[in-house]
Amino acid sequence: MGPRDTARLEELEELDRQVVDPERYQGARYHLAEDCLHSAILARSLERPRPEVESRFEQADRLARDVNYKPQLLRISYNRAWTAFWWYEDYSAFDRFYKEVELYVEESVRISEIQLLFNLWLLLMRAVAEKQIKPRNSKIEARRKRLVAMLETIASDSARQNSVLQARTELELIKVAHILRAERPEKLKTCWFELTRIVEESATIGHYPVQQLFDRIKVLGAQTDDPAFDVLYEKLVDAVRQRLSDGESGKAYLERGEQRLQQKKFYEAIRWFGKAEKLLIKDEYRKELVATLIGSSCAYGNVNLFWASRNKALAAVERTLTMFNEEGRIPFQLLIVLGRLVWAELRLGRIPQVLSTM
Repeated sequence: MGPRDTARLEELEELDRQVVDPERYQGARYHLAEDCLHSAILARSLERPRPEVESRFEQADRLARDVNYKPQLLRISYNRAWTAFWWYEDYSAFDRFYKEVELYVEESVRISEIQLLFNLWLLLMRAVAEKQIKPRNSKIEARRKRLVAMLETIASDSARQNSVLQARTELELIKVAHILRAERPEKLKTCWFELTRIVEESATIGHYPVQQLFDRIKVLGAQTDDPAFDVLYEKLVDAVRQRLSDGESGKAYLERGEQRLQQKKFYEAIRWFGKAEKLLIKDEYRKELVATLIGSSCAYGNVNLFWASRNKALAAVERTLTMFNEEGRIPFQLLIVLGRLVWAELRLGRIPQVLSTM
């Protein structure tokens, strides 16, 4: 075994010891279901026998149904569909879990959840193209229409720019897949133009996942020789390079801000954290952004600017809870940022808000 599998095995064995401890999960059934899900993913990665992997997923699903938190149920069904497709090539099981995922996201307003269904729809397209699933059994067109309707609902909500841009991206990628399936490559030009426009608009929206789009576009490069695609590709390369450059600069500013905070040069720390924050508002640097917001909150608090301190702490809480909603696991930073928010609310004398935060 290599070092990565050895680490996975150690983590799996530790999780198994924890799961059988009746005292550990008192009043924490959500966390128990999440640990069971993680153990199933680890067992899958270690190529454990299929019955073992599926029993772990089944245990996670049974516990999650008791908790009845829809985002957790969604992640379990999504991982079961992904496993059925890539690990076991069991397309009837894949279809069953696809239906579950579709059911869980049909009323969702979170683009990150609908993107999971989009990922499975792309797998469905692939399976039909390679004759692994018969077209009449796949219901691919009806499922495409339902997915498009969900994305169009989000794309029409102008109050959420990042979600709108991501929804527009997925809608264009669905058009690309549809055109390629119909073998009409001459119609792709308008899609490349629209995706190029989206990349240009994303320059002012830090949370837009440019790297994710770039990874998808690279795969499509082998299927087109359109000059419009080359323009899109170049725009994406420039966007990724700029984000990497901004991110590294932002991390350097964050480090200097932390140094000035330790030196009790609080106004200087505020200046450095402010410079870092502007550059770290990127999907790829969420953890660094949270650290920057915590540092800013500390610095503002030390110069008695308590409302500013509270606002930075609140932003850090929102970013951390977004990670929790998308990944299901509680980031270690959450306790820190909630502690900062409690402190800031105490200094403002807002006791109801302190109790609500706690």
